[in-house]
Amino acid sequence: MRGYYGTVSHNVKAVYQRYLSWYDGNPCNLHPLPPAPAARKFVEYMGGAAAVMARAKVDFAKGEFRWVAQVMKEVVFAEPDNKEARALCADALEQMGYQAESATWRNAFLYGAQELRHGVFPIRRGRWRAPTPWLESAPTCSSTRWQSGSIPPRRRSGFVLNWQFTDRDEEMVLTLKHCTLSHRMGERAEKAAASVTTTRATLDALVLRKTTAPEALMSGALKVDGDPSKFALLFGMLDQPGTLMFDILTPGEGANALT
Repeated sequence: MRGYYGTVSHNVKAVYQRYLSWYDGNPCNLHPLPPAPAARKFVEYMGGAAAVMARAKVDFAKGEFRWVAQVMKEVVFAEPDNKEARALCADALEQMGYQAESATWRNAFLYGAQELRHGVFPIRRGRWRAPTPWLESAPTCSSTRWQSGSIPPRRRSGFVLNWQFTDRDEEMVLTLKHCTLSHRMGERAEKAAASVTTTRATLDALVLRKTTAPEALMSGALKVDGDPSKFALLFGMLDQPGTLMFDILTPGEGANALT
């Protein structure tokens, strides 16, 4: 038994967290400062970035890469534009990657070094759209769940839409309320803002952005009885495809979202 995928250290923590989640029982970790302000305080307490890097370089020469990465992470979060700090942290992560037996750990270490040196690698959602056999074969409720993850929290409009899929003989009630999109299969609401008649293939094309709501209406692939503005609003409020990647080693939106 070798740690080619995962490690004993990693999995022991996972067993513990399965019962207690992220909280390790130490109350000092219960409500810490977010990463960026905490890093600034750490660096201030340690005498400033220059002092930290001077000591970290000595430890790097000793081969103490784990500690160098741990302490330089704070400097990078305190001063994201500090090129020397980023380079030293990247060097430590690279050495840890070379030493890691676990492929998942090695990839994480080496990607971290790459991000510090070259920035976030841009992977666009467009590369993931085709082929689409999974979505086509999935139940309608899965397609709806996919949409629900694209509703920005800032959207406040609420409405109810009835859906009928003629090719699958299915009905569905779609409700947007309190910034949450939910559905009920096999039902029809009496007080819906509009009723949409279409096919699953058309819905999939809308979800994948292969067509737009106005195009589907104009082509006759979709018919709306009632208030068409609510249907248009639904697909108009979905977040547009963006990058799938985000900052991990610097205090960007992704890193700070963890707290």
